[in-house]
Amino acid sequence: MNRNIPIQKYILLCMVVLSLVLISGCAQKFLDERGNQDFRPVSTGKYEISKVDVFSEKQWRGTDVAVFGVLLGDSKEAVIEKLGLPDKEIQYLGGNATNLEYSKQLTIAQVGLLIHLDNNKVTRITFKKPFNRFLVGDTQITNQTKQWLFNHFGKPSRMKLLTFFTQYEYHERGLEVFLDGKEMNGFSIVYPKAEEKNIVVNTVPPITSS
Repeated sequence: MNRNIPIQKYILLCMVVLSLVLISGCAQKFLDERGNQDFRPVSTGKYEISKVDVFSEKQWRGTDVAVFGVLLGDSKEAVIEKLGLPDKEIQYLGGNATNLEYSKQLTIAQVGLLIHLDNNKVTRITFKKPFNRFLVGDTQITNQTKQWLFNHFGKPSRMKLLTFFTQYEYHERGLEVFLDGKEMNGFSIVYPKAEEKNIVVNTVPPITSS
């Protein structure tokens, strides 16, 4: 009878270890989905924006767009491998969020391409006017107006009234457009997400009388 006791303890120990492994795996999967956002759709890179006027395409989404091979979901290491070292790197929130700014590295005088990463994954690719030399067709940031924007993409999902420009968000498409006064100042490719009611968000600090 006593000979069975070590075996029973061994079996019990194995069951405990197996349970801990399963729990740890589930927890890690949850953290990956929450932190690394692996649940987001995989980017296809169907359109290389330096060669294709994606604004003239009908069904494209943010995950369909690449710039010099860089896609949403790429790691910082992958971005540097494709674009080279950034001219400037800014880290936020203890290093969980990072901005990579490109100018001279891409042979342009001012910052024209910004790559934003959350938890070492690209979540936003922003194009500014100096990047026009690499853009084609309507993606070139020239004199596009609010009316042009509405004619091309319809009513935005959300509008943000910022200090120096207005941001128009198209959630299902994965596009954000910035208008400085009456004309486009830049645009971002982001992950598509579920549509929501049109919302105007005023982020300009209120003016208070003295």
